[in-house]
Amino acid sequence: MEKISFCAQKGKRLAVAGKIGSGKSTVLKIIMRLMEYDEGEYLINSTSVREIDTRSIREKIAYVPQEPSVFSASVLDNITLFSKSVDEKSLKTALKVSQLEYDISKFPQGLNTQVGNRGFSVSGGQKQRICLARALIKNPDFLIIDDATNAMDAQTEENFWRDFSQYFSSCGCVLATHRTKTLEKSDHIIVLDQGKTAESGTHEDLISRDSLYKKIYEKAKMEESE
Repeated sequence: MEKISFCAQKGKRLAVAGKIGSGKSTVLKIIMRLMEYDEGEYLINSTSVREIDTRSIREKIAYVPQEPSVFSASVLDNITLFSKSVDEKSLKTALKVSQLEYDISKFPQGLNTQVGNRGFSVSGGQKQRICLARALIKNPDFLIIDDATNAMDAQTEENFWRDFSQYFSSCGCVLATHRTKTLEKSDHIIVLDQGKTAESGTHEDLISRDSLYKKIYEKAKMEESE
């Protein structure tokens, strides 16, 4: 990857857009220290991440990958990672914001429902919502999302962002997405092309000119309407 520069702030939503293979997932993995970088700087409050314990970074940052990972265990254990000291209020908030609350009410044993081997007993969208709840229950400073709302219908995704803004207003968010409504509501957008920043700005700025972003956005809009 070539030089990519951006600043993520608490309480703000930064979207990473680009075609398949442009480097979106790589950027998010570097933020989580799941991948290393060879050149440049990655700073948290002006301090290089190389000087900060990786565990302390991951305690403050929650990551929801593109492919949701669930265990052969109860829904509750999948969310809490088997912790017995989870705050009840935090759990309720995570269920509400992740839009998993309704699903829980329909599961045969509620939170104690077994997900099953590789999550065969829940849908793809439910897996994503379980992973979102798992991230949110940490009450993170930053939420990193790699296209992890793509299995949600448009209304459910809109409800998620509405509740996220209400209950996690101080939480920053960096997300890779192709969903047009999510892009529209982001505070800032960087557009990657072949591992480098092609352009950046607000949705209004980028869509108003003949940009790569405009092409990506219009293609996504067309696919959503089909």
